[in-house]
Amino acid sequence: MLKLEFSIGFRYALVGRGDRYVSLTSAISVLGIALGVAAVIIVQSVMNGFHLQLRERILGASSHLELQESASTDLSDWPAMVEQIAKMDQVLAAAPVIDRQALVASDHRSSGVIVKGIDPRFEGGVTDLSPEKLRLLEKGGFKAILGDNLATSLNVAAGDRIVLFAPSGTTTIAGTLPRLRRITVAETVDFGIHQYDSALLYLHLEDARSIFRAGATDNIRVKVADPYLAPQIGAELEKIHKVRAYDWTRSNATFFQALAIERRVMFVILSLIIVVAAFQIVSALVAMVRSKRGDIAILRTLGAQSGSVLRIFLVQGLLVGVAGTVAGVLLGIAGSVNITAIVSFVENLFGVDLFPGRVYSLEEIPAQLVAGEVAAAALVALAVSLAATIPPSLAAARIEPAEALRHE
Repeated sequence: MLKLEFSIGFRYALVGRGDRYVSLTSAISVLGIALGVAAVIIVQSVMNGFHLQLRERILGASSHLELQESASTDLSDWPAMVEQIAKMDQVLAAAPVIDRQALVASDHRSSGVIVKGIDPRFEGGVTDLSPEKLRLLEKGGFKAILGDNLATSLNVAAGDRIVLFAPSGTTTIAGTLPRLRRITVAETVDFGIHQYDSALLYLHLEDARSIFRAGATDNIRVKVADPYLAPQIGAELEKIHKVRAYDWTRSNATFFQALAIERRVMFVILSLIIVVAAFQIVSALVAMVRSKRGDIAILRTLGAQSGSVLRIFLVQGLLVGVAGTVAGVLLGIAGSVNITAIVSFVENLFGVDLFPGRVYSLEEIPAQLVAGEVAAAALVALAVSLAATIPPSLAAARIEPAEALRHE
């Protein structure tokens, strides 16, 4: 019996058989669901790509882990500690850093900055600063590497001189005077993150110690092979070295939580496209039930139960949903893989720049497909299609043979 119900439902679902209006609405339903599923997959994959790029840039300018001294341990012997940490499994590199806030001024403007005193011998292992730029920071040279936006706001370039004001002053008989040092801009760098480009200033570790009268180092930064293992490695380092560890998931927790919420909300909003498309399935099945009232009555008089009629129209609606879902998944995957070519085509066609490189610092549109999200989009489409199929199928099952044949 199930085979018969499936066969009849499949015939009703075929485009081109029976009523042309019903066939057209079925085709539109398939197209609507396919476009909805594809939109969910493509947008989610592009968002994943942007979030991955953002995370890599944040970690490229900062670090996976930062170790701070505790009540029982100081970092005065940081070279030995860095050497021990670098030998641990899953640890790629470690480096000292003096992390302070200060004020810089040029002949034109002034700005607050985050000063990072680094040791060029170790820094290349934990951040994305190139060896060529790191070699510019010489001990005693008092040269600095600035973020691009910071250099622009100060109206300075490589070779220009700026003044760095330390927050801790020098006490004299005339009162407390600010500590200041004239330094040279060695190079500017684009980190790809506005807050870093607008505030970061790198000095040699020893120069930073001299200006701020700091100790051996403030923190030790650690880079690990798998960033998602940073919390576990941080806990291990706390036990071994009796220090306090802060990983990137904690230092940027609010930001990454906001990104995760944004992705979930966007998935829900885009899923509404599928829900709207599902209303077309209701329209198509209602039209089909009306046009097939005579056929339904004949099936009932031949002994078909109302449950059989229900399953016939469920099969028809589900076939439309499955066809639209499969087409949408294939279209979404293809669109995600070729998103850069698609965007380039649209830009050339309409003469617009959808993703300016100077704003996003990207050579191509990033996209990352996640199997779980593709499966979620497909399941939502199938669930919505099934829900849309049930009301008209129940209406078909309630048709009385005598009442239907009376109007034939």
